[in-house]
Amino acid sequence: MTMTARILAFAVLAIATAGVSAAEDGLAFFEKRIRPLLVEHCYGCHAGVNSKGGLLLDTEQGWKSGGKRGPAIVPGKADESLLIRAVRHEDP
Repeated sequence: MTMTARILAFAVLAIATAGVSAAEDGLAFFEKRIRPLLVEHCYGCHAGVNSKGGLLLDTEQGWKSGGKRGPAIVPGKADESLLIRAVRHEDP
């Protein structure tokens, strides 16, 4: 797994399992570390009106509802989260 993939996997896991009390820190972490990775590697296909598979990663609602295969993130269950599986290259 590349360093970028490791950072993204860790970040998504952190966001998916973060407590409400850490919401502000989580937002700052997301904006500084996660959004740039998503912009570089994911938004080309999964943002805006022409998203592949119906998956929008540029909105919170998009992460929660997911695309044709279900939610991108399953809070507290990283191994069941499609985004984590994709970043780990465990799912085509």
